[in-house]
Amino acid sequence: VEEEETCVHVHVLDACSTTEADQAEPDVPRRVGTYVKDVAMLRAQMKACARAWTRGSRCLCSEARPKRADGESEEKKAGMDGRAWAYVELARLHRPSGALLLLWPCLYGASMATQAGHVPDGRVVAALVVGATLMRGSGCAVNDATDVDVDRLVTRTKSRPVARGTIAPRQAWYAAAAMAGVAGVSTCLLAPAALLPALAATPLAVYYPRVKRIFHYPQAFLGLAFSCGAPVGYAAQCASSVPWSLFPSWDVWWSGWNALDAHAWTVVGPLMAHCVLWTLAYDTVYAFQDRADDVKVGVGSAALRIGGEWRGKATLMAWSGSSACMLAMALAQSNTMHAPGSAALAAFVAHAAWQSYTLDACNPRLCDLAFRSHAWLGLVVFLGLVADRAYCNDQIVQGHRTANEAPTPREEA
Repeated sequence: VEEEETCVHVHVLDACSTTEADQAEPDVPRRVGTYVKDVAMLRAQMKACARAWTRGSRCLCSEARPKRADGESEEKKAGMDGRAWAYVELARLHRPSGALLLLWPCLYGASMATQAGHVPDGRVVAALVVGATLMRGSGCAVNDATDVDVDRLVTRTKSRPVARGTIAPRQAWYAAAAMAGVAGVSTCLLAPAALLPALAATPLAVYYPRVKRIFHYPQAFLGLAFSCGAPVGYAAQCASSVPWSLFPSWDVWWSGWNALDAHAWTVVGPLMAHCVLWTLAYDTVYAFQDRADDVKVGVGSAALRIGGEWRGKATLMAWSGSSACMLAMALAQSNTMHAPGSAALAAFVAHAAWQSYTLDACNPRLCDLAFRSHAWLGLVVFLGLVADRAYCNDQIVQGHRTANEAPTPREEA
C-alpha cells in the first residue's frame, strides 16, 4: 500500500509542478488544458495501480522509479545493517510460517505421547521449537546455495540474498552447517533422546533441493522430510521422565530410539502419513505462485501436474481428505478422540473444504495467504491435542484400553 501511495504522490507532483518557462508563458488557457490532461492521465494511472494491486502484482507505473531492495523496509524496522538482514532473510526468520509448519509434526508427536491428564514437557517443547526453527533455516540456506542459478530466473526468488549476490553460496553452506550444529547442541541439552531420530531425518532435508530436478512431485519428498518430526517429538516426550543431566549416559541417548516400539508406530505411522499428505497439499498451493517460471526453468512441481482449476481443486481436496483420515487414525490409536481432539479434526476438515472451494490458483497473492493459513491451522490442531490429553483422565484411558487392548509397558510404568 505504501508503494502504491508513493506512485500516486510522484505523479501528483509531476502533474502539478511548473517550470520557469511555464510561469513565463502568458497563455493561461493552454496551461489549464495541459493540467486537465495531466489530471486525466493521473486518474488512469491510479486505476491501473489499483487493478495491479488487486491482482497481487507490482504497480505498472513503478517501473519508471528506482526499485528498492527487497526487505529494505523490514531491515529499517529491525534496525539491522544490510549484511545482518541478509542472513535473517537466508534463514527466513522474517517469514515464520515455514518454521511453524515444520514444528507442528514434532509437537503432534509429543502431544500424542503425553500421558493422560498431563501436558507435553516444557523442556521437550523448548527443544522442538529451537530445533525446528534452526533446522528450517539450515534447510533454506542449503536450498538457496543449491538452487542459486534457478532462483535468479524465478520472479519470486530472484531477490533472495544468495540469488542477488549479497551472500556467496559457500557462505550459505557455512551458515547452514552452523545452524544445524546449534540445533544439535540445543537438542542434546534439552532432549537428548530426540537426537538419534533427528539425525536419521537430516539427509532428507539436505537432498530435497535436488529432487525437484528429477521428480515431478518434490512436495511429497518435502512432506516426508517434515513428517520425520513426528517420531522425533514422540521419542523425546516418551523419554522426558529421565532426570536431566549435562552429560547423559548412553542409555539416555538410546531411550528415545527404544521408545519407538511396535505400539508407538501404530500412532507415529498414521501421523507421518498425515503430515506427508498435508505438506503435499499446502506446498502445492504455495507452488501455484511459480507455475509460469517453473515451466520456463524446467523444474518439477505438483502444481504443474494436477492440471487446471477444477482438476487442481479436486486433487487438493483428495489429498486433504486423505490427510484428515490419517489424522483420525492417529488420534484413535493414541486415545485422543475425545471432545477437544474431535474438534481439532473437524477444524482441519472444515479448513480443507473451505480452501478447496475458495482457492484461486491464478492469484499469487491469495495463494500465499492460503499457504500461510495452514500455520494457524496447525496451531488449532495442536491446542486441541493438548487439551484432549489434559482433559482425558486415567479412568477414561483405562476403560478404553480394557475394551480394546492391554496397556503398553510405558503406561503400566
